[in-house]
Amino acid sequence: MFHMVWIVLLVAVVTLILLNFGAFRRKIQALKIQGALVEELEHLASATYKQARRIVILVVGSTVLLGGIVMIFLPGPSILVIPLGLSILAIEFAWARLWLRRVKKTIKKIQQKFHLKKQVQPPQRVSPPKEV
Repeated sequence: MFHMVWIVLLVAVVTLILLNFGAFRRKIQALKIQGALVEELEHLASATYKQARRIVILVVGSTVLLGGIVMIFLPGPSILVIPLGLSILAIEFAWARLWLRRVKKTIKKIQQKFHLKKQVQPPQRVSPPKEV
């Protein structure tokens, strides 16, 4: 009889362990599903953030660039504003990087042209005024 009690207790403990293991397994599966959902949501949030950032850069950069283009015809520092708009757009867009490189090369050529002209010209001598 004593052995029978131990066997019944052992069977009860094993049954509880197996039931808890089953529940534990279900919890693990639920966590895996939740983990997959969390990963998917993180991916969607990251994609949404990237798209929103891209749109903001497009709107701000285009506005500055168009303002610079308008300043070509109206008074304003278009020479400074156009490269600024291109540099904002170049943060996200490859075509803007290419245009920005072209603008930089053009500016360097113009600078070199003006520096060479200044160096080639001999210094002007000021003669004393003639007395009458």
